[in-house]
Amino acid sequence: MAGDAATQAAITFNGLGQLDELPALFRSASVTVLPSVWEAFGLVLVESLAAGTPVVGARHGGIPDIIDNDLVGECFDPAPFDRESHNVDGLVAALLSVLARGKCASVRAACRARADDFSWARLGDSYERRLLALVARTPGSTP
Repeated sequence: MAGDAATQAAITFNGLGQLDELPALFRSASVTVLPSVWEAFGLVLVESLAAGTPVVGARHGGIPDIIDNDLVGECFDPAPFDRESHNVDGLVAALLSVLARGKCASVRAACRARADDFSWARLGDSYERRLLALVARTPGSTP
């Protein structure tokens, strides 16, 4: 692991845990990071936002659709990549920027509001209408 001893001591890698532990882990985190590229959506980011925790992710795939303002987090440029980002400096800068803003009440509220944009209550009716419209256009199907 890179960095000085104090930085290393402040980072916790939780490893594989239990599903019921996730909400508390997301709430206790300062930031959640998803540095992957080719990410179609990034549900882990929405889960973190729902817990009131800001996020950092690569500006690639569906991640920028989730991280749409500075209060909820920050994207970094993945730079030239093949299967993974190689822009460690960009990732570190985004992390430091989000951490500098802190996890104050306005950040937590903005994170939860952004997560709500992806909730079933907000999107469910639209999904159902679209699926029914697709079924109605499919020859031989019955809605």
